[in-house]
Amino acid sequence: MLNAKRTYLRSVAALALGLGALGVPRAALAQDAQAESGFALQASLAARFGILATIDTGSSSPTPINGTAFQAGLSAGYKTGRLYLGLGLEFNNFTFNDSRIMNPGNLVISTTTRVSDFLIGPDVQFAILRSTDNRVELIADVALHFGHRFSSVSISPSPPPGPSVPTDSNFLLSYRLGPGVRYWAHKHFAFQATTGFGGSAFFDLPAEGHIADGNNSSHGIYAAFGGMGVF
Repeated sequence: MLNAKRTYLRSVAALALGLGALGVPRAALAQDAQAESGFALQASLAARFGILATIDTGSSSPTPINGTAFQAGLSAGYKTGRLYLGLGLEFNNFTFNDSRIMNPGNLVISTTTRVSDFLIGPDVQFAILRSTDNRVELIADVALHFGHRFSSVSISPSPPPGPSVPTDSNFLLSYRLGPGVRYWAHKHFAFQATTGFGGSAFFDLPAEGHIADGNNSSHGIYAAFGGMGVF
């Protein structure tokens, strides 16, 4: 009888250890799928397809609005659990060409406008849902950036020099809001894609004695692809 009890207890213990061994890989896999916290870096390329635009109707020479905007972004911050908080940098670049025939003499005037935008502001992402192995996440992506537009204009043939005038300044605002998917290919590195609604607004800040000229905004659907590293 005593030997039978010992054999039974050994069988139960073996079964328990076996079931525990089966559960360990899944728990370890979920735990090792991604770094739960640490310093994080993100990089992305994005495109925004404009569906709505506004422009100052009183503007005599408004800044052109491009229907499709391409953007490059960097972000540095901290990831803890499902939440990422960071400071993002956004870069945009556009070139516009315009040619007009001036009478008399049918003189062709070509104008090239080069525009570069630089913005900075907070980025927030949150993992709404996770797969059982923690490798795939449905995320919410929110950003609000502020910045400045740098522009230069070249005219051919060059006009004669005129009197110097005060230089206006400007203010830029951009935003984005939407869902996305993140896939952890390694514990410290993930690929992600986001989409949603975003836009930008340009505000002219005229020099003293000047009238605001060129205020405009553009809004539409954006799509972004990039990666995240957590260290």
